[in-house]
Amino acid sequence: MPTITRQGRHIAKVLGIDRSREASVLNQIKHLGIGPDLLHLDAACDRSIFRAIPGSPLDPSSIDQSTLARTLRVLSVLHRQPAIGTPFSAARMIRRYLGLNPVPQAFEESCLHHARVSGQLEKEGQLCLCHNDCVAKNWILQPNGEVRLIDFEFAGPSDPAFDLATWCLSFNIDSADPILAGYEQWDQSMASRARAYFPVVDTLWMLFCGLLSLHLSGEERGVADAQMQCRIARLNGRL
Repeated sequence: MPTITRQGRHIAKVLGIDRSREASVLNQIKHLGIGPDLLHLDAACDRSIFRAIPGSPLDPSSIDQSTLARTLRVLSVLHRQPAIGTPFSAARMIRRYLGLNPVPQAFEESCLHHARVSGQLEKEGQLCLCHNDCVAKNWILQPNGEVRLIDFEFAGPSDPAFDLATWCLSFNIDSADPILAGYEQWDQSMASRARAYFPVVDTLWMLFCGLLSLHLSGEERGVADAQMQCRIARLNGRL
C-alpha cells in the first residue's frame, strides 16, 4: 500500500494549524471517499502518514468543465456534513496574522476592514463542515477522472460561501458563472455572499504567505513571496 508522509512545518502552531482538529475532520469524512485517508498521526513531532492518492493537482489553466463540475459535487457532499468542533473564522485568522506580522498602517486598516466584512458574513452564515483552503493545488485529479481534496489543515465548521469564494478565485470563475449551478445549495444569495468573500480570501492568504515567508528560506520563500504578491495584485485590482 503506497503511502505519503507529511512532515509538518515547525511554525504550524504559529500559523494556527491544529492537527487534532484536522484528524477529527478526516475521521468525520473518511466514509465519503472525497478526502485523504489518514493512517497515522504523531502529534508530538507533527508527522502524518496518508494513503497515497494516485493522480496530480489540478491546473487552473487547463482544467475542463466536467472536472470543475466534479469539484463542485465534492464541495456539495462536504458541506452537507454537520458542523462539529471549533469553527474556522477568516476574520479571527486575519487579526491573528496581523498581530504576528505587523504591516504599514494604511495596509492594516484595509485588512481590518476585510476582517470586519468577514465577521459580519460569518454571523449571518449557516455553518457546515468546510475545507477552508480549497485552492487548485489541493485538488487531486485521479486516473479514473474522479477528484479528491487533500490538505485539510484548516478544515472545520465555517461558512460554505467562503469555500466557494476560494474555489472561484482558484479557478478564475466569476460567481455569476452558470457552472456554479452544479453546487447543490447554489442560489443568488450564495452567489452574493461568495463574491463578498473574494477580498477576504485574498487578504487572509496574503497575510498567511507573508508570515510564512518570514520563517522560510531559498526556493520555498520565493514561492511564498510570489503567492503573496499575486494576492496583493488581485486586491489592488479591485480598488
